Amino acid sequence: MSKLLLDVGNTRVKWARVRSGSYEYSGAVALQGLSVEAFLQQVWPDAEKPAQVVIASVTDSEWMRLLRFCIANSWSSMLLEVVSEAKKIGLKNGYAQPQRLGVDRWCALLGAWQQETSAVCVIDAGTALTMDVVNNGGEHLGGLIVPGLNLMRECLLNRTAKVHVQLSEDEQADSQPSIELLGKNTAQAVAGGALWTLAAGVERLHSQAYDLVGGSMRCIITGGDAQHLLPLLSGDWQWTPDLVLRGLQVYATP
Repeated sequence: MSKLLLDVGNTRVKWARVRSGSYEYSGAVALQGLSVEAFLQQVWPDAEKPAQVVIASVTDSEWMRLLRFCIANSWSSMLLEVVSEAKKIGLKNGYAQPQRLGVDRWCALLGAWQQETSAVCVIDAGTALTMDVVNNGGEHLGGLIVPGLNLMRECLLNRTAKVHVQLSEDEQADSQPSIELLGKNTAQAVAGGALWTLAAGVERLHSQAYDLVGGSMRCIITGGDAQHLLPLLSGDWQWTPDLVLRGLQVYATP
């Protein structure tokens, strides 16, 4: 049975196809200005539509409502919208109210856990950056949520008029943000400050989490800003861009 997996975030949507039991990560596209009809044609151009569409969405926007309508009426596919649960494939949700854990975080944890049932630290560097830890028994110990790179930058600029002006002048001069420790202009200082702040938070959690899980631990990073953070992180980090989709695959009907 053919299936389409969709990870709908705040700014991008990712998709993967499962056909004849074979998983195929296909890509990601920005949501801004994206036509639902054009998107569905892009992700599944075949005349025979998927039997099932499995979705994890962090938003209930007009785009999502139109997506549901088109899938139900134009494709007649079985639609499953995943919500966070108390337990799945041996992974135990750490929230007292399991459904309040973001579905993207839940699916990312499932994606990491189904790869290998062992302790893991999962970082999702998207619009917000989330950090979660699971021990060897499959218990989600909890996590952290902080603003992502763009949100940090926007927050600073919205509250500091002079920095906003200087940053605009630097960007107009085609200044390139740098990951060196210290910036040589405002644009570099703002970009580097956000990047190093996030990297420091990830590094601190990473070091503390080893004590929490009582030993060795896998480290997995996903999300649109993962590639910016990776050069600044120590240790052995596994970059998995489709981690949420891998978690969604757990819900796809066999």
